[in-house]
Order: sequence, then C-alpha cells, then structure tokens
Amino acid sequence: MKLQLAEIKGMVKILDDLLSEKLPIKEAYSIAKSYMALSTEVNIFEKARMSLIKKYSLLDDKGEPKTEDGRYIIEDEAAYGKEYTELLMQEVDIDIKKIDIDSLQEAKMSALDLLKIRKIVSGIDEIEG
Repeated sequence: MKLQLAEIKGMVKILDDLLSEKLPIKEAYSIAKSYMALSTEVNIFEKARMSLIKKYSLLDDKGEPKTEDGRYIIEDEAAYGKEYTELLMQEVDIDIKKIDIDSLQEAKMSALDLLKIRKIVSGIDEIEG
C-alpha cells in the first residue's frame, strides 16, 4: 500500500491511541503490526526532517540548530518549506494488513480520527454510501 509520509504521521498517533483499546486479539495484533511498520517510517522521516532543520537553521557553536521561543531559527524559510513539503508528500510502500472496521466498534475515536486512518481500514466503503 502506498501512503504519503504526511498521512503516516497522522495515522501513527491514532494507532498509538488504539493500542490501549480492548479489541479482538486478531485486530489488536494487526494494529500493533501496522503501528510498528508506520512508526519505523515516522522515525526515518524525523531523521530526514532534522537534517533539513540543520541544513536551513542558524547553528550554535556545537553545530546544533539554534532555537528561539522553542522554535528553530530557519534562515531560508521558503527553501526549507519547499523541501519539507516535498518530504511530507513523498510516498512510501508499506506492507500492512487493513484493519476491519467491525473490530473497531467498541473503540473510542472521533470521526476525524477515522478519516485519517481510512486508507488502512477495510469496510469503510460500505458505510460511506
């Protein structure tokens, strides 16, 4: 399944919340496997993002990006923004099993959360239309 890194970032948080829900064992296992696969991609994404920050930030004496009010001081916002957007839009191929919508009936999640993970949930098409 092909997913953009921006989508994966949103999915990981929702799956993290689902990990603590009491679900049927097969679906709990499937969610855990999906979470691990997607988390790996997020870790790789974060390393690439930090490389971009180092590339475009003012650096301190130790070569680390400077911050002000908790934000990195980016010298060329336009160039950083362009590369960061390209990174977010990058597609990766993830081998995960879709989560059955029926197994999530007892799970507590918002409609927005369900929309964010809809690409990795089977059975949503039947309830959309």
